[in-house]
Amino acid sequence: MNEALDISINGQQDFSIEHIMRKLGYNDIRSVLKWCKKNGVIVFAQGKKRLVNATQFLVSFYKPLINQLKEQYPDKWGELFRSFIKQDFEKAMETLNPKKFVRSTQRYKPKSEGGKSFLSNSD
Repeated sequence: MNEALDISINGQQDFSIEHIMRKLGYNDIRSVLKWCKKNGVIVFAQGKKRLVNATQFLVSFYKPLINQLKEQYPDKWGELFRSFIKQDFEKAMETLNPKKFVRSTQRYKPKSEGGKSFLSNSD
């Protein structure tokens, strides 16, 4: 599965440092710059603003999740990742294994008299 992953936000190509600061939960721009350097995200200036490429940032930001999905679900990781990004819980559950998450409609029937008594008193 070599489909391109569309993970841009509202078609935005660049993020400001302030936007990334909020996304990372940092209070200091220096921390954001350090994170970008550590994760190989290029920071560039446009006028007085410092920006990063949105796709490069998002790939670096979600890299731990992507790596974990690739390891656990090598054949389904791309589809699962798209479901997570779009917050499509149903699609993610379908992709994982629909049979595994089907809730049983069969009610529990206790065998002992104490269990029967307890359940009849709780109704």
